[in-house]
Amino acid sequence: MYSVLCIDDAEEQLQMLTLQLIDTYHVITCQKPQNAIAQITKHQPAAVILDLHMPKINGFKLLSDITGLYNPPPVLILSGHTEPLFVVRSLHLGARDFLSKPYTSTMLRYRLTKIITESPIFKTAHHQPLSHSLFIGNSKPIETLKLEIQTFANSNLPILIYGESGTGKDLVAREIHYRSPRNKGPYIVRNMGAIPPTLIESELFGCDEGAFTDAKPHAGCFEQANGGTLFLDEIAEASPTAQAALLRVIEDGYIQHLGGKTIHEVSFRLISATNKNLDSLISEKQFRSDLKYRLEGITLTIPPLRERKEDIPILTSYFVPSHEHEIANETIEKLCEYNWPGNVRQLRMCLERAKLLAGPESTIRPEHIRF
Repeated sequence: MYSVLCIDDAEEQLQMLTLQLIDTYHVITCQKPQNAIAQITKHQPAAVILDLHMPKINGFKLLSDITGLYNPPPVLILSGHTEPLFVVRSLHLGARDFLSKPYTSTMLRYRLTKIITESPIFKTAHHQPLSHSLFIGNSKPIETLKLEIQTFANSNLPILIYGESGTGKDLVAREIHYRSPRNKGPYIVRNMGAIPPTLIESELFGCDEGAFTDAKPHAGCFEQANGGTLFLDEIAEASPTAQAALLRVIEDGYIQHLGGKTIHEVSFRLISATNKNLDSLISEKQFRSDLKYRLEGITLTIPPLRERKEDIPILTSYFVPSHEHEIANETIEKLCEYNWPGNVRQLRMCLERAKLLAGPESTIRPEHIRF
């Protein structure tokens, strides 16, 4: 969770900012502007919110002092003054954005997140090839998920990931692999719902020449994943044959090619994922209970987007960079009111469509959003 320093000599304003941001950020308040630089040095906040209109101190001077620091945090100005010269002077002194009063909590979080993610410090700290949209966000559910991934990646226990369609189960599995001790090994993915029943054993175990008509020798996914990670997506769609085969390999650690006589020892980290309730499938005799218990050495649940709407502004900023389009305040409000049954994937597609509908316009407006 990013920390934000709010600077204002009015206690009621600081209390209001804290209430607006506490669910998304670690809020630090500074009611004595003369202590602001010391507070920045001490806490190293991801951003600063500054009200320029303070009777006992020159707000522009304080802004200049903050932006003159080495690697200064980005500054968001809050002000009831909307005169163009006032705004221009603020930006000229190094403020990253200017938000006029009155404003909504949603817009405040959006603009704040935007200046954080576009700051050079953030980009340097997060310059990792594995970063992607799933982990963009400050909400408590996402912060919990990040912590769980970091904690469980070092374990060799099987992991079962639960999540609705579009939440990013495949991204979680990949992140776990690259954070694990097996990250130098292969990362093999199979969609259990996409393998034809007639090919399931060949796909899992591999086969030797002559195993069946036109059979070509190849390694199955169990063998391909040896030393690395095997991710089985849509595990609830696995046929009874596939379930029995998987259970046998988990228990024994050995495989045998179709048509072969040699026993091969295999060792891999198994990660499975589903958007279905396996207990219900067990009750309906469609899934093996003994396999479920083997798969869920560790369980992870990815929260749907409707349960972390505070992340929508930062996701929007991620999918629509400021050099492409600006986002109208009303657009952010509209996006946050929707429940997103298709989750982050649907949000991304919605914004891609909005960019096309906006065309040469510099701003994406509510009428460009189509669910």
